[in-house]
Amino acid sequence: MNFQNQSAGYGGFSQRLDSAFGMFCLWDTAAYKHIHTVDEWEKVFSGRRAFEKEIAAHRLAPIYFYGFGWYRFCVCPAGQINLQDMESPLISEPYLLHVKGDLCLCGIEYIGSHSQYFHRMLLKAAPGAYSITAVLPQKSQGTRQQDFCDVLLLLQKPRLHEKYRLYPSTFYPLDNQD
Repeated sequence: MNFQNQSAGYGGFSQRLDSAFGMFCLWDTAAYKHIHTVDEWEKVFSGRRAFEKEIAAHRLAPIYFYGFGWYRFCVCPAGQINLQDMESPLISEPYLLHVKGDLCLCGIEYIGSHSQYFHRMLLKAAPGAYSITAVLPQKSQGTRQQDFCDVLLLLQKPRLHEKYRLYPSTFYPLDNQD
């Protein structure tokens, strides 16, 4: 996996992002290139079932931990991180994402071409399937603020027979029940 726009953080890249809705998503830009207005966005994401349909189609991976505001996200290939070295991280089940265009990370309200680009992290990755795992690391003593990521996203090629999460809540089983 070779990202073309690497910058900092865990051997990948990082950016501070916001969401007024409290939900972030990693998504395929080709899947939502038809969204140019808020009305078009609402047609795709109107209601929980519509959103779950997008997850099941593997067009987006939600990062939803019930947090509003600004967070620093770091994205990197999974092989560059040793989770055993972290102090009590919260680790999600993986989501599956099929990519035909670029990857984009942003608040759910910024999916599509109708929003401001400074609210997004655009990632140039090869087309194909990716397994996405989210990690909420604990800040260790001695960690400098500029080195800390609030949310770490690990990308890797899917493993054979891996089970993928299909629910919006990334870390909590609360929404696994109907």
